[in-house]
Amino acid sequence: MKNLLKPSTPSDTIGRYNADGFLVYSPGGANGSYSYVQLFRNGCLEYGDGHILNVGRVYGAGRENDVPSIVFEKMLVETFGNALRAITRIGVGDPVYFSCTLVGVQGLRLTQAQIALNYIGTQHTFDRQIIQTPEAQIDRAESSPYRNSVLPVVNSIWQANGYERTPFEGSPGDWNPLRH
Repeated sequence: MKNLLKPSTPSDTIGRYNADGFLVYSPGGANGSYSYVQLFRNGCLEYGDGHILNVGRVYGAGRENDVPSIVFEKMLVETFGNALRAITRIGVGDPVYFSCTLVGVQGLRLTQAQIALNYIGTQHTFDRQIIQTPEAQIDRAESSPYRNSVLPVVNSIWQANGYERTPFEGSPGDWNPLRH
């Protein structure tokens, strides 16, 4: 199970059973972990990442409040794919839903050097600390990058940041952050 539940940080991971089910995390960070995936006994999954939203602040990559959006979108697709394989393996039946909650994001902005020219003069930021996306029902027959399942969640995150949709969707339905 540890191989399916992969946190986003590239460091070593530790997997262990706990009172809630099974936890995989990458140790480190100010609070003891950079990222984690918790598989609950009822089949629910929780993914936490204290790394990607702090890249600009901690590592000086870009401006302090920048969130590297294409990396963020890739992480969502990869984490979603791993989670879908894990819940299928343990026999979680349909329906399955996916949503995303961003915590501590007020003042942060989704950015990417490749799209800077598209937003000249526009510097939208999240206007609140917690962003909760609507739930998207999962289509298990869908393959990566999960346009029907993940893209609506990604677009709702961009809308919370002041934009209509992800700039990485060329024409409607043409979205694949894994190719960037």
